[in-house]
Amino acid sequence: MISPLRVALVGYGFLGKWHAEKIQKHSQINSKIVFTHIIESNEAIHEQIKQIYPHVKIEKNLESCVKEFDAAILVTPSRFHFENMKYLLENKKHIFCEKPLTTNSNDAKKILDLVQSDRILQVGHSERCHLIWGEIKNYLKDSTFSENPFFVYFKRSAPFKGRAVDVSVVEDVMVHDLDLMDYLFNPGEVIYSAIGIKSRTDKWDTVKANLKDLKGNQYFFEASRDAFSEERWVEIISGHCRLFINLFESSYSILKNGELVVDKVSYPKRDHLYIEQEYFYNSILSKSNIFVSVQDGILAVKRVDDIMKNLLIENKMTKFP
Repeated sequence: MISPLRVALVGYGFLGKWHAEKIQKHSQINSKIVFTHIIESNEAIHEQIKQIYPHVKIEKNLESCVKEFDAAILVTPSRFHFENMKYLLENKKHIFCEKPLTTNSNDAKKILDLVQSDRILQVGHSERCHLIWGEIKNYLKDSTFSENPFFVYFKRSAPFKGRAVDVSVVEDVMVHDLDLMDYLFNPGEVIYSAIGIKSRTDKWDTVKANLKDLKGNQYFFEASRDAFSEERWVEIISGHCRLFINLFESSYSILKNGELVVDKVSYPKRDHLYIEQEYFYNSILSKSNIFVSVQDGILAVKRVDDIMKNLLIENKMTKFP
């Protein structure tokens, strides 16, 4: 057992700043965790970071400090995930990597080969942290869903914010719901269809996808980073039941045999990044189960790859005139 666990943050961008706060909070309440380093390539903000975290070493690259910490929270842009993870794993570090694991399936499989049995690699699919999923999973065991083909709709959209434009909306946004599909329904092999639009960048900015499993269940996805408003919801429809989960408002409704039996019941909001980090530290210090495994991360990347291939084959519209 490592004690104390020396933790480094790799990447201090938009999401990295939030992760830094959570590392700091964990280190303040758990003597077994020490926040030791922030690795940020942009030296122009080093002094700013130092003002906020005066007891943390600020470095430009991993090579200068890799022997001085035990675990890394990796929050760099997605295109750098593979090379950073490869280096960290070769140096026998535990890693919590923000989603997606890598930008393609080939690199994801290479990462699996590098993970040693005594190293933890957790992937940051934070939407699993919603408190509602335990109740929904129990509800899905109802014979209404087990005996009938069902539909599931996932929608995730927001106005354009200019972030993560190095990848498409599939890698950046839809990947959350692709992971939720596998987490909640475990559909296995699916048939893919997808269309998309490039409205603000040279990548797909709005994408719709339809996945159908071998039991006839269908999963519909819509993701946009160029929408009028922010929406995050999941709707599950069977022959006699409808479940609507509003992830943005943290509420859910249930319609059964035409009767509204649950109407916009709220469930407690949680600090997803804090919870994810807690799982990560516990899996290292207490040998508890990994919250989102590298295999889960690989499957999400494969789903993204398959949708992207279908977009390239099927899509006819490339950009607004």
